[in-house]
Amino acid sequence: VNKKGEKIYTAIVYTGFHSEIMNRGFAINSVYPGFVTMRVTPKEIFELIKINSVIYVDAPIKMDLHNDVSTSMSGASLLHNGYVMSSVFKGSGVVVAIIDTGIDWTHLDFRDPADNTKSRILYIWNQTLTALSGEYPPSGFDYGVEYTKAQIDDELDGTPPNFVREKDTHGHGTHVAGTVCGNGNSLTTKRFTGFAPETDIIIIKTTFSNADITDAYNYLNQKKTTLGKPVVVNASLGSNYGPHDGTDVMSTAINSF
Repeated sequence: VNKKGEKIYTAIVYTGFHSEIMNRGFAINSVYPGFVTMRVTPKEIFELIKINSVIYVDAPIKMDLHNDVSTSMSGASLLHNGYVMSSVFKGSGVVVAIIDTGIDWTHLDFRDPADNTKSRILYIWNQTLTALSGEYPPSGFDYGVEYTKAQIDDELDGTPPNFVREKDTHGHGTHVAGTVCGNGNSLTTKRFTGFAPETDIIIIKTTFSNADITDAYNYLNQKKTTLGKPVVVNASLGSNYGPHDGTDVMSTAINSF
């Protein structure tokens, strides 16, 4: 709900002229070819459909969690041990972004092995939270809460405690992050090292709305520019909904990214 107590709905608005929508005073979260994402009240939905450039207003759909394929025979250890091009490939200089159920940011596998009070996580955008005092959405978005590495590091060394409210109550996001970029530091044997243990990390805890997931790709495009590093995205999720021909909302956002 908004500050007036009105219900707010995520909407995918198909239009070729988003500027006309903005000129009417509406806030837009992401702009893609042919559509934009918005958060609107029921009254605003009826106002939107009266705008000539609006083709139609669509409700988002929920994605399902997908992560069913074993990676045990992938050959990643060959990359780690320098068998390819006589070079060690562990993800150094790259950012891995996980769009999922969040992360256990306290886990040792996501910390700096040289200093366990420092996190490898650069940002967490929890799309499911409403910002409290001192918390803010990411720049350019009007929902969720963004936590920075500095704030996460403060939590890890205890100054101040209990500021970062991110929790992976499901576990899927932490599991996926471990598979992709866990460094295995929770065990001395490092038995459970992931594919890219030396990457930086960005976490988006999503609502699983396809509209909000497209916002996540827009957010990551901005971070890619700010950080000056390549960003690799993992989204172990999906749906049977849609045309299956690469023209749906999420396919368009991924292609744009």
